Amino acid sequence: MNTLQDAIARYIERLQPTQEQLKLAKERREKAIQKLHRTEFGVANLRQSGSLAKHTAIAPVRDADVIAYMRQGTSQEVAIELFDKLADWMREEYRGSGVTVRRQPHTIGIIYESGPNVDIVPGITVDDKGRKGLILNRHTGEWIQTNPVEQKEAIDYIVNKEPRFLDLVRLAKVWGKKQKHEYESYAMELLAGIPFLITEKLTVADDWPNFIYGFLWGVGYQVENEEPLYDWGSPNYNIFYDWTHDKLWDLKDAAYHDMHLVKDAIKAEKVGDMKTALKLMRQVFGDEFTAE
Repeated sequence: MNTLQDAIARYIERLQPTQEQLKLAKERREKAIQKLHRTEFGVANLRQSGSLAKHTAIAPVRDADVIAYMRQGTSQEVAIELFDKLADWMREEYRGSGVTVRRQPHTIGIIYESGPNVDIVPGITVDDKGRKGLILNRHTGEWIQTNPVEQKEAIDYIVNKEPRFLDLVRLAKVWGKKQKHEYESYAMELLAGIPFLITEKLTVADDWPNFIYGFLWGVGYQVENEEPLYDWGSPNYNIFYDWTHDKLWDLKDAAYHDMHLVKDAIKAEKVGDMKTALKLMRQVFGDEFTAE
């Protein structure tokens, strides 16, 4: 018999990248890293970042991120000048390969004809170990401090407590992009992880429908109570600070609205009305939820 648990499990499986997609993305990222190691434009350290590095990518994998940290003490103005020169240098490195290197507003994009691309993010090292650094916020264009190592450590910590977390993040990302403001994937990742990092003894639902219900409730609660959303790699950076009031409160309304849809879907399943249950879940995640 088809159940909501089965339907969600199948949907999650479709969201997971294939091994071929992951292999190609990693190969292209590694090729870019090898080239970056040969540059003479002040690059002191390279860090893998983004969803591919954190194992939260959604199929199909669209890009792989690399942070190119300039030497400690480099000014922000000089870092941008060096990054512009780096873009020109990378363009020559890929010339004749069928790959386009594009200087984008806040990154260098290595664009392939098909499959995953590579994004190089500018950064400035701020510690001797090369763990912390300033990077350009690709949404605001402002420099913010972050630590991709601590971001990955936070995810590993959560996964050790709840192995389903990576799949919850994928669901959260899909849900966030479906909303009016198309919420940033990293914000959805942080929202999914908050309960696991602030609560030592956390009880989560064993089944996916109630697990999703709890996530949506948590999102609404976080915003309604004006709680900050801190970057795991930068405890002083509140993601919500960059958002407009409408963007923030629309998130709350959407979370509470869809939370009730999930609750109604659970009720429909209990009375044997799977048609209604699946219809309600499609309203939460989109028509792709039941597409095979």
